[in-house]
Amino acid sequence: LPLLHGSSSSPSSPAAPSTSTGPAAAMLRLRSSARLLRKLCEASRPLGRGEAQRVLPTMTRGLSGAASAARSTSLLHPLPGLDLPPCLPDQLARLPTRITTLPNGVRVASEDVPGPTACVGVFVASGSIHESPESAGATHLLEKLAFKDTAHRSHMQIVQEVEATGGNVGASASREQMVYSYDTLKAYIPQAVEVLLDSVRNPLFIQDEVDRQLALTREEVQEVQKNPEKFLQEVLNLVGYEGAIANPLIAPEEALEIINADIIRKFYHVMLLTFEFCIPPEHGLLLGGLHLHNFW
Repeated sequence: LPLLHGSSSSPSSPAAPSTSTGPAAAMLRLRSSARLLRKLCEASRPLGRGEAQRVLPTMTRGLSGAASAARSTSLLHPLPGLDLPPCLPDQLARLPTRITTLPNGVRVASEDVPGPTACVGVFVASGSIHESPESAGATHLLEKLAFKDTAHRSHMQIVQEVEATGGNVGASASREQMVYSYDTLKAYIPQAVEVLLDSVRNPLFIQDEVDRQLALTREEVQEVQKNPEKFLQEVLNLVGYEGAIANPLIAPEEALEIINADIIRKFYHVMLLTFEFCIPPEHGLLLGGLHLHNFW
């Protein structure tokens, strides 16, 4: 209430206690409150015609000045004194791909790709069409067993080396070929090639890991049966073709009951290593992002 009266006290001396009592003091406080409410109502009411004519020009000039300042610093126009690099063309011509055949028959295809990253891939001309009734489902399991324990590295070591390079590895299987890939920065290409080739050439196929992947594959097969799109693709391939091309890409449930590490290992060494990774000319050991012919 003293604030409503507009009274103040000196900071050096304490304020004297108010001695106003009685009806007169109460009436004074009511009048002060009424004045405060009146000022609040005047501040919140809409402007009248005369007041609008007096206030709006000032507001318009302020807004015009702000708009003019925004136009002068628009990001649509280059800032004064700033040198911009040349813009890239709308279409970049594809850089040429070089193909080199190594003494062991491996074809290496490499090309330069703008940017700091690169992809190394091994394309193996082997898939489900090479499976026999005894090795049915082996291709599906090989995809899941990629980048596991090898003769020179444990699965944990492979994971640590891939993480150290900030890379990403993956494998995919199809009816006629398998792909192993490693994505990383160009500076780590030598390490990527070493890990990639070790994983492709020297897998161990430990039975415990095979059993673990078999359990995951059984769950995946059950999910495929609930997915009409994937299930239809497998059924159409089965009824539309004959011979090896009709072999299922997804491991049949009955094949999962008999397949083991020995069957997978035999299929791998007989079908993959006898190919010596002789890859179709349009594929090869694809090294995207860097020319590595001298590296070999």
